[in-house]
Amino acid sequence: AFRPAAAEAPSAAAQAADRERTGRPEITAEVDGRPIFRKQVDFLTAARAGEELAVLDREDIQALRKQVVDDLIDRSLLLEAARGAVPAPTAEDVQQVLTAALNDSKDGQNRLPKEFGQAAENDLRNALRDDLWIRRYFSQIDSSITIPEAEVKLAYQQDQSQFKEPEQFHIRQILLPLPEKPEEQDEA
Repeated sequence: AFRPAAAEAPSAAAQAADRERTGRPEITAEVDGRPIFRKQVDFLTAARAGEELAVLDREDIQALRKQVVDDLIDRSLLLEAARGAVPAPTAEDVQQVLTAALNDSKDGQNRLPKEFGQAAENDLRNALRDDLWIRRYFSQIDSSITIPEAEVKLAYQQDQSQFKEPEQFHIRQILLPLPEKPEEQDEA
């Protein structure tokens, strides 16, 4: 069950006191007792906004943050469902994906900056493991769905227009250089 954090953010002093008391960073939301930390939301919001973050107004940033929180909640719920439905990816599965991700460059160099260190690599391994788990869950669901051919044909016949490609046009333009002096135009 989802439990949103307090509607109003506590003051900086209250946040610092809470961190000292609990030893936990500020929590934005909880899903089945698992926290979604503000740090996660801030990082993903900045990553999604990219270079535009500096020019977004407060309302746009808030909307983006809300979308990030919603996505993190959805991911947490999907992961919980996946954990109950499919086996966990092995360390070898995660290593394969990690190796492919880190070496996915033309020069074959590790793409994880050294300053990220071991903690970041562990976080990356955990995120990749969770992604694999969710993908396996979706694969299991996909493989269990069958649609009879008769239903497919009926759906097609009922609305064929949605399956037609719209007419396309290819426009080309021919540009001719104009003479530099207006007199040359008159002579031509």
